[in-house]
Amino acid sequence: MKALPRAEGVAEITVPGERGDRIFAECGRSGIPIPPAIWKSLEELAQHHGLAMPKTLGTLPEPVERRSP
Repeated sequence: MKALPRAEGVAEITVPGERGDRIFAECGRSGIPIPPAIWKSLEELAQHHGLAMPKTLGTLPEPVERRSP
């Protein structure tokens, strides 16, 4: 299946579950991305309750453009 010709603009043919497995592995290495607005809300909530926030591991990657089939 992966050896089939690809449509123009398609870099790779994936099978069901493959994309999710890659995302799961990346989150295991880098952590789960949390959007800045949600992180800010969590910081405010933690401060209100006298709790310390964990350190961040980095910044969010640029959003991936979704293509419809």
